[in-house]
Amino acid sequence: MFIPSDIKQQEESPITKNQIGFMKFTRTLMMKNYDAVRQILSHVVVFSAEFIDFGHTIEYQVFSDKFDPIPDHEVPPYYVAYIKDGEVEFKRQ
Repeated sequence: MFIPSDIKQQEESPITKNQIGFMKFTRTLMMKNYDAVRQILSHVVVFSAEFIDFGHTIEYQVFSDKFDPIPDHEVPPYYVAYIKDGEVEFKRQ
């Protein structure tokens, strides 16, 4: 576990602003497009990951400054990532 002792807490972050969502990657996608998956995941902080045997899929719950903030009582939405002209974009489903 990482416990920073000399780092000031950020006042604003995707975590404090509740910019949370879900994303899924299939095993096939990760094997065939590893660099694209790495590029997408570089824009998020993974909160949890769960392997779903059906479809050999990993579902991630992530925070990102590219997501919409949601109220605390709302279920986090799913996002789809696109890479356009080398830039990662997220669209809410």
